[in-house]
Amino acid sequence: MTNKTLTNFASHLKKNRSLPLLALLTVLGTACSKKETSGAQPETQAAQAVSAEKSQDLTQTLNDLKIDVKIGHFNDLLGEPTHTATREVSREMMVVQRHGTPKKLKEDYTYTEYLYVKPEYFVQAVTDEDGDVGLYSITVRSAAYLPEITTILDQTVQLGKTVYHDLVQHPRKIGADFKDSKGSAYYEIHLGHPDAPLLAIFSTNRLGYVEELNGFEEGNNGVFVQWFALRGTGDDFPLNQAHEDFRKTTTFNTYTVAAPWFRGVDPTPHGANIGDVPIQFGPRPEQLNQPPQSIKAQ
Repeated sequence: MTNKTLTNFASHLKKNRSLPLLALLTVLGTACSKKETSGAQPETQAAQAVSAEKSQDLTQTLNDLKIDVKIGHFNDLLGEPTHTATREVSREMMVVQRHGTPKKLKEDYTYTEYLYVKPEYFVQAVTDEDGDVGLYSITVRSAAYLPEITTILDQTVQLGKTVYHDLVQHPRKIGADFKDSKGSAYYEIHLGHPDAPLLAIFSTNRLGYVEELNGFEEGNNGVFVQWFALRGTGDDFPLNQAHEDFRKTTTFNTYTVAAPWFRGVDPTPHGANIGDVPIQFGPRPEQLNQPPQSIKAQ
């Protein structure tokens, strides 16, 4: 397998629609780049093939990760975290009451983010003040280990190899920003089953490995955010031919699960959660190169 450079399609998006936000839907962002980027730690570059026995053990561990459990569950499976930081988030939301005037409500949330760094993968876990996990992400680091993860959509995917087009359902929201090649981003957010409204997010993190990464030209001044109604007809998805080609050729390396109560990121229809946001999908470069610090987002 050879390195793939970031490629922009010439076609412009023909659609720019937005639909109302679901009250419980939470949005996260992540940065993406070509496979095995220079920002990763040295063991990513020189990783040796993982044996079949070890691969089976690692994959079982990753599939045992859960949402709405105490952080001790992650420590039991993964050992002590490599990085821990407090994340403080302030969010303004419109509250709509029947026969009443919509009101703007500001709420503050304090979370703790844990990062587990292994030679084969990264695991991110974010908890509330009681230590309950509201979000976790798995990011693969090299071609030496591409785990098969059974998602909350009842689909098994191979991180670093499965392309977005192969996902079993259309996303509820996508976000993209290809304006800055060093901070390019794409993610898709899916709703879980109605009786368990978790979120499944598939994205590409620049500290991880992907078999192939492409790009498409998106709108809204370089940051694109799009909401979809789950009609099941596919009339509004993919956006155009360029977007369809992108999804058929681009692999994702990060799988994230978020609880309905998790408010660690901007939940508005216009929030791309790309760039300087307190919580992203998977690891950030500064977590590996700088000491932990508290970050407050307004």
